[in-house]
Amino acid sequence: IVTRDITQIISAGTVSDLDLLESKRANYLGAVFEDAGVFGFAYADLTTGEFRLMQLSHEAAVFDALARVAPSELLVSEKQERAFAQVPGTLPYDHYAFLPENARYTLCEHFKVKSLDGFGCNDLPQAIGAAGAILHYLKHQLRRKIDHLTALRCETAGDHVVLDAATQANLDLVISRGARDTSLLAALDRTVTPMGGRRLRSWILQPIRDLSELEKRQQLIADLLQEPDLLASLRDSLRSIRDLERACGRLSQASGNPRDLVALKISLGQIPELKRELQTLLDPINFA
Repeated sequence: IVTRDITQIISAGTVSDLDLLESKRANYLGAVFEDAGVFGFAYADLTTGEFRLMQLSHEAAVFDALARVAPSELLVSEKQERAFAQVPGTLPYDHYAFLPENARYTLCEHFKVKSLDGFGCNDLPQAIGAAGAILHYLKHQLRRKIDHLTALRCETAGDHVVLDAATQANLDLVISRGARDTSLLAALDRTVTPMGGRRLRSWILQPIRDLSELEKRQQLIADLLQEPDLLASLRDSLRSIRDLERACGRLSQASGNPRDLVALKISLGQIPELKRELQTLLDPINFA
């Protein structure tokens, strides 16, 4: 006799079936919480283990962040449902889960820590409320295994150039307003792996302010363009690499299959050759 039970519930923000997901676009579950005029926003991609939070001082900044992240599902407190009713995919959830003290306990319990100082968000109660609500929803409402959510990254406005919703739309950064895809992303995207495509999309929507890091990226691009044979070899090796992030995410949630294990084996087998090829590029740079 096989015992029947509901083991997990799938929602728009927690889909893990690769056939239902865009390979080069993250699938986020988000949450927003407001208290004393300050807003907390958190979002997680269950397929890759990415988990981030931020605290914002005004409502317009929240809608700009929502336009950038574009979560497939957005949790809001049942007491604040009307304030975000115009956002697609909004789902009212238990207000208890958003309360900062309860959310703090949820996060500390999950990450097995005594405080959130190590994540840089201990003094961001609204952001903690949003992040804690996501974990509570995944664990208790959807019954999901989330051991692969092992880190929580705190975003600050000073890290990146802030692009408001109007700028994102008017500049056609990732979505074109015309019938043909003439967005900046479509023009630049020559990535050959899903992970690279998702990273490029993130870089376009959230440009970094660190000049030193930007110069390093540009220097590496210039060096690769000067070595066309090496660049072609790297691209050939990358084409054999499957979506490692999502394969690992599915396996860690016990929702993977033999194809994910094969993808993991094939992809990891390419890493030594990639490292060797990249080292030939980095050695002259380090010497200089």
